[in-house]
Amino acid sequence: MKQLQEEFESNLQQLDIKVELRENIMSKAAEVLDYIDTEKDISKDTLLQKMSIILIAPTFDPIQNDILQSDKIQLISNSRLRRMLGNWPSYVTELKEQETEWVNLYSGYTAPYLIDIWLSRDLNIYFFDDPRNLNYLMDKSNSPRINLKPSKNTPSVKEILNDVKLEGILSSAILINVGVNVESQSLRSKILDILESRDSEIVTKENPNL
Repeated sequence: MKQLQEEFESNLQQLDIKVELRENIMSKAAEVLDYIDTEKDISKDTLLQKMSIILIAPTFDPIQNDILQSDKIQLISNSRLRRMLGNWPSYVTELKEQETEWVNLYSGYTAPYLIDIWLSRDLNIYFFDDPRNLNYLMDKSNSPRINLKPSKNTPSVKEILNDVKLEGILSSAILINVGVNVESQSLRSKILDILESRDSEIVTKENPNL
């Protein structure tokens, strides 16, 4: 049961990191959309720094617990815990189905489009230059060093802010990730329920007369 606790605590920590990354995606996308709508002055450096977050598509990759892959689950006396552990794979699948929408949009449309309009190179530089974008790394001290110089072909601020396709990408970044984070919060509640039920299981085994 100790292993179960450690693994689900790790899952919870990872889930919170991915939620935070998506919150950053939504926040920065909303800021850029505000620049588009209000036509505020913004430097190219600031704009690219804010836009660079759309290069990431966070996904939750939980630890696979041995109990779920064996008959050990039948040894758990707490029926609620046993049921939640049995349903755990389906809980994760529900979240991954939501995550796939942003992943597919990025790999199938956003990434190729950024290359086509000469933004990919500079956005990658700004992405790795912002420590907040690297929260997905378990060990930030090993973050990669990017030996890239800015492109000579980067479009102007006006061209970027007037690009209707980029506006659509930024809007999707908000709408899709809102849904993913709602599902993530639901999964978070289930992880907390599992950890709480795990504690009850231990108390019951240590005090069988309770």
